[in-house]
Amino acid sequence: MLVATALLIVLGAIFLRGFGEAILLAVILVGVYLLLNVIVLADGLLAIVRESRSRSNWTGSLFARHGSR
Repeated sequence: MLVATALLIVLGAIFLRGFGEAILLAVILVGVYLLLNVIVLADGLLAIVRESRSRSNWTGSLFARHGSR
């Protein structure tokens, strides 16, 4: 949250310099944000694949308690 706020403040300061610079910075920030999201999602998927036993234990417990319809 703190990083996002700081980036928005920087973007606002860039808008004071000019619209073209602000658009360029916004595109770069969005690219970095999307790249970080891809990294987080990939790490999460790798953790799920690595811990397949935990996933099967979780699904088994889920269906044992709530059944399957």
